[in-house]
Amino acid sequence: ELQTAMSALASANEQLAESQGQVDALKVELADVQAEGEERARAVAEDAEQVADDLRREVQSVKCELEQAQEETQRQKQAVEDREKLCVERELASTGQHEAVTQQRDWLRRQVEEGEREMTEAERKEL
Repeated sequence: ELQTAMSALASANEQLAESQGQVDALKVELADVQAEGEERARAVAEDAEQVADDLRREVQSVKCELEQAQEETQRQKQAVEDREKLCVERELASTGQHEAVTQQRDWLRRQVEEGEREMTEAERKEL
């Protein structure tokens, strides 16, 4: 009976040793899986950070382009306003010159008419 018990104990020890080997193998496999998972997580985090950096650069680039476009729009708007002012000033100058010429013409006409009257009066006096 002692022999049977010792045999059963030896068998149980072998099974325990096998089980311990399996547990140790599973621990190694688990450590490998955890390490692989951590590596994947690091890679994903690095990729996410790279994407975020790329997006920040793209947003900054678009902001710069927008600012340049706004500045160009403002320059063009100012140029149009300047041209409009110049056209208005030219129109006013032209109108003013026209009025001055008209006034001079009227004055000359009155002078001629007055001169003709004086000539007519002088001719009458001679006759």
